[in-house]
Amino acid sequence: MKGNPKISIITVVFNGEEYLEKTIQSVMNQDYNNIEYIVIDGDSTDDTVDIIKRYEHCVDYWISEPDFGIYDAMNKGIDLANGEWINFMNVGDGFCRKSTISNIFNKEYCDGIITGFVKIVDSYGVWKGYRHPNQRLSHCDLAIENCIAHQATFININVFDCIGRFSLNYKVQADYDFWIKAKKMKVKFQFVNEDVAYFLDNGISSSRAGHLKSIVERNSILYDNRYIYKPRFMFNILFEWLKFIFKTLVRFFLGRTLSKFISKNNLIKANKERKKIVVDLSVKGATLAGVYVFANNMQKEMRKISNTPILVYNNPFNAKSKKGLRRKVSSILRILYMEILVFFPKKKDIVFFPAPEVPFLFILFKRNYVVTIHDLFSWKSPKATTFTAKWRNKLLPYVAKKSKLVCTVSEFSKRDISSLLDVDLDKILVIPNGLSENFLTSFDNKKHCKSNESYILHVGSIEPRKNITFLLEVFLLLKNNNNNNLKLILTGSESWNCHSVFQAIKSHRFSNDIIVKGYVDDDDLPVLYKNAKALVFPSIEEGFGIPVIEALSQGTPVLIHDNTALSEFEGYGATIIKKFDAIKWKQEIEIIINNSIRVSENNIMKVRNNFSWKLSAEVLIQKINSIMK
Repeated sequence: MKGNPKISIITVVFNGEEYLEKTIQSVMNQDYNNIEYIVIDGDSTDDTVDIIKRYEHCVDYWISEPDFGIYDAMNKGIDLANGEWINFMNVGDGFCRKSTISNIFNKEYCDGIITGFVKIVDSYGVWKGYRHPNQRLSHCDLAIENCIAHQATFININVFDCIGRFSLNYKVQADYDFWIKAKKMKVKFQFVNEDVAYFLDNGISSSRAGHLKSIVERNSILYDNRYIYKPRFMFNILFEWLKFIFKTLVRFFLGRTLSKFISKNNLIKANKERKKIVVDLSVKGATLAGVYVFANNMQKEMRKISNTPILVYNNPFNAKSKKGLRRKVSSILRILYMEILVFFPKKKDIVFFPAPEVPFLFILFKRNYVVTIHDLFSWKSPKATTFTAKWRNKLLPYVAKKSKLVCTVSEFSKRDISSLLDVDLDKILVIPNGLSENFLTSFDNKKHCKSNESYILHVGSIEPRKNITFLLEVFLLLKNNNNNNLKLILTGSESWNCHSVFQAIKSHRFSNDIIVKGYVDDDDLPVLYKNAKALVFPSIEEGFGIPVIEALSQGTPVLIHDNTALSEFEGYGATIIKKFDAIKWKQEIEIIINNSIRVSENNIMKVRNNFSWKLSAEVLIQKINSIMK
C-alpha cells in the first residue's frame, strides 16, 4: 500500500473537558491531507460537548449518547469510519509531531496493523521518561505482555472485517484481546521505529486498582484464547494478588520514598541503551533569579517535546535561605556535590548545564556537555562578585572551549563570549529567555493590589549590579516633586553584597514609601507588573533582562539604560535612556504617570510571540540531537 489513503481517527471521550481540546488540536495540526476525524462522546455531563461544538469545523462526525464503556464507543467509531486505516486517539492522548501521519504513510505497507512507540506523559504533558513498548515489537511476546498501544497503532479496515469488533466482555483490556486474535489469525504486524503518540497516564488501567483489574483481564484473555490453561491461569491470578498486597503494605509502611526510588531505577534501566540528555538543576540551590528561571523553564519544555530521554539531576544542598557561615558551607557542599554528576551519565550522553557552573571532573574526564553562559559581567568586573564566582571565572574560557556547544540568551552576550573567551561564533547558540504560562493568561487585577495604589516597580535580585541605589535617588526626586502617593516596590531575593542596598533603603528620606517584598511567587508577579505605573530597571549590565519582557507582556511601560542586552528591547516598546541621569529618569517616569501611558497592543503581542520557552527548547533540542548523531 502506498499513496494517500484516508485515515480515520477516532476519539472516545466521557467528561473529558480538561484534556479534550489538546487531543483535538493534535489531530487538527497534522499536515497529512486525507484525515477523517470522528468523536464519540458518552453523554458527558461537563463542558465536553461545548468543546466539540467549538471544533465542529474540523470534526467530520460526532455523537453524544450513553454507551457501555470505552470499547463500545470505539466500536461505534469503527462502524462510522470510512477510512482505509483507523487510529484510536482517545481523550488526553495525541500525536507526537505534526508530521507523524505523513511520515508513516509515506512508506509502503501491507494490509494489517502498523504500530510504534507511545511516550508516557503526566497530566501536565511532561514526558515521564518511559516509552511503551520499552523494546522493539519484534522482541515483544504478546503472550507475556501487551506491547501494543492503540494510540500509536493504525489498523487496516480489512482487519476488523476479518476479526470483528472489540469484545465488550473486557472493560480495560479488550484491545489486548484484539491483538491476540489478530496474531492467531496471522495478521501482519508492522513496526514503526519512532514515537507516534503520547499517552496520558491517568486512565483506568493506570491506577493501582485499575492495574490489578488489567492483570486479571489479561490472564483471562490468555485463557479464553487458549494461550494458557486453567492451572496456570489460577496461579497467575493468585501471584498478582499477593504481589499487589505486598506492594500496598510496602508503600503503607515505607511511604513514597521507596516508590520513587524504584521508579527512578526503572527509568534508568529502561533508558540504559539509549542516548540521554541530563539536565543539571544545581543552580536551584544558589538562586531563584533569572538563571534559575531559565533553567527551570527550559527543563520543563525540553521534557515535554524531546524524543530523546531527559533526566534531571537535582542537588540537595541549598544556600538561598541561609546566611553567614551556613551559607558559605552550603555553597561549598553544593559545588562539591555537582562533581558527583560525572558518574551519572554514560559517555555517549550529553549533560546540559543551564548555568556556567561545570564540574571540574567533567573537563578532566572529557565528558560531553553543553554549557550556558548568560553574561560576562562577573568576568569583566571581578571585584563585583563572590569568591566562588571569581574562582569559577578562571575556568570559564576552558569550560567554553571543551564544551560541545555554548548557549547564551542574547546577541549581545554571544558577541561578548566570542570576543572575550575566544569562542567561534558558530559554536554559540542564542536561546532567548521566554514568558511563563502565567504571563499569557488573564487574572483578577484586584487580587493583590488596591485599585488606588500608585507605584513604580523594580524586579530583580537585590545586589549592586541592579543599580538600586540609583533608583532610590530617582525615587527621591519623584517624591520631592509632589508625587505624594507614589510608592516604590522592590521584589527579588537577597544576593551578594546586598547590605549596602538595604542600608540605603533604611536611610532614605521616604523609606516608609519603599516596600521590599523579597521573593514573589510566579503566580503573583503578572498582577504586580500590570498594576505598576512603570517597571524601572536601571541595571548596569544584563545578559538579557527577564523582568523587561514580563512587564511589557502585561502592557506596563519599561525604562531601561542603553547598555548591553537591554538595548535590544527598544523595538518592543521599552524606553531607552542614554545616561544614568536621575533628573532625566525622573522626567520620563512622570511623563508615563501623568499621561497614563501603556505599552501598545502590537508590542504586547510582539513580546508574547517572540519570547517563548517552547521555541527556545525546540531550538536547543534540535541542536543537541544533531551533536549526538
